Amino acid sequence: MKRLLFVLTILISFNSKAQLGEEYRNRRIRSSYQILDLKKGVLFFRIRHNQREIDYLRKYNREDEANKLERQRRSLNKRIMHAFKENFDFCEVYFFYSEYSKNLRLRQFDSIQFLDSTLTYDPSITPSIDCFFTAEMGTVKADTAKFFDGYAVHETERGLEKKPTYVKGPDAGFKAITIMSDQFIQLVHPFPYYVRSYRANPNQKRLLWYVKKLNIALNDYYDKVKTSSVVIAGN
Repeated sequence: MKRLLFVLTILISFNSKAQLGEEYRNRRIRSSYQILDLKKGVLFFRIRHNQREIDYLRKYNREDEANKLERQRRSLNKRIMHAFKENFDFCEVYFFYSEYSKNLRLRQFDSIQFLDSTLTYDPSITPSIDCFFTAEMGTVKADTAKFFDGYAVHETERGLEKKPTYVKGPDAGFKAITIMSDQFIQLVHPFPYYVRSYRANPNQKRLLWYVKKLNIALNDYYDKVKTSSVVIAGN
């Protein structure tokens, strides 16, 4: 009986690891296709102007606070745009205000007002769209999935032993520049879908570095995918 329970435990453990490994492999394949799609597509960056908060403050005659918030948000949006212009070349990037999110999800591109470097609607900005992803500066959501990622040798009291290793996404709640799907769904590891910003209102120097870091991560992952067999194996 003990022997049977032991065998069943081993089989269940093996099956569980196999499933985790298969799920992670599927993630790798999906992420590989996504980076290839983004390279040939465009990135639509959603920016906010906190209009509800500003209108609320003005409604209760808190004009100084409303003006300050409006200036801060406008300044941040300009810094974001400047950082992408200076330090991002992985794909084309276009900026739009968050109230057009539904239009973008529905691919109603003619209804979206794309912005120039002064945050002004420019009707001459007409993206050529094959496929697209979205991005914003916001809060990263939790990716709690855990996946079997092979074995590694560890030193134990009994000597060297081979043990399973696992990978999982980040915890939630920190500020970051985040890449999402065309439906504003956060992407997942191993796609390099975020760069942590640590604060909601970073200065220009920090933003330049964050965007540069994101650009490097995307290019590195793209190069890795191009030279790997992951996508081919997924066909």
